[in-house]
Amino acid sequence: MKKQVPHDALIKKMLEEPGFPKAFFDTILPERLTKHLRWESLKLARSSFVDEELRQHFSDAFFEAELKTPSGKRELKIALLLEHKSSPDRFVVLQLMRYLLQAYLAQINEKVKGKGKRTRYLIPILPVVVYQGKTAWKARTFAELFGRGYEEFSEYFLELPFLFFHINQLSDEEILAMRYSLVQGMVLSQKYSHDSQLLFMYIGLITEILGPGNTPSFLLVYILEALKDEYTKDQIFEQINPAMATKFRSFYDKLMDEGIEKGIKKGIELGKDKGQITEKENTIHRMDKLGFSVQLIAQSVELSVEKVLEILKK
Repeated sequence: MKKQVPHDALIKKMLEEPGFPKAFFDTILPERLTKHLRWESLKLARSSFVDEELRQHFSDAFFEAELKTPSGKRELKIALLLEHKSSPDRFVVLQLMRYLLQAYLAQINEKVKGKGKRTRYLIPILPVVVYQGKTAWKARTFAELFGRGYEEFSEYFLELPFLFFHINQLSDEEILAMRYSLVQGMVLSQKYSHDSQLLFMYIGLITEILGPGNTPSFLLVYILEALKDEYTKDQIFEQINPAMATKFRSFYDKLMDEGIEKGIKKGIELGKDKGQITEKENTIHRMDKLGFSVQLIAQSVELSVEKVLEILKK
């Protein structure tokens, strides 16, 4: 059975790369919105938008940024909610509604710093869905979930507009025309992650675009994980510039030989034979730091999602 490739983990890990969040959102948001953002203020937003319930289920990211406002005017901010999908989800708009409701409630319940009272104004949240599945998908609006026959009632339906970024609909020319090399490399990797032959052919181009000092190691690990069932490591590294291949081979060997695979195997053996989870805990925390989703971690160490979340809180 082909191993699961951590598509969600790549997005989250790339968003930790210096300069990538600005490059990513500047690429996918329309210019009519980006011209109002103070990019130097863009940062990951955790506490104000994520309450305890949302924290247990939410696997993507909230970012916030200040808006450009005239001097002396009230400071304005906007938040960006990023939801990544690897396969079509008919009810994604309901998922977004749930996230937004809980995030707005979290804002209401958070006390204003220094005043000990609730905030008066909310920070608007812009939902962004990034889809990189190979199946064609047009995300449905809320009204479209009900089918035909409800036209007389449609004025009472909620609507939730959101930005939809479909990676597989982009041509190679459009991707290579993007302003930022980090975004080009990530998008190309995800676009061809479902086609081993094409991804194999694109490794050299992806690494050349990024350059030896600008290729996040986790991006290469993602590519290797997507190809390892079809190609050997030697075949894969032969596609890469020799200087870069030496660097990445060393990194990947260390990661796989001393980290994830050994840790998972050892942790499972200890868990089964001795009823202990010490090594599993170490493995879970290592995989979490590398950006793997809770679901993938749980599957790898043979524990429930609830147990993994419990361990991550320690």
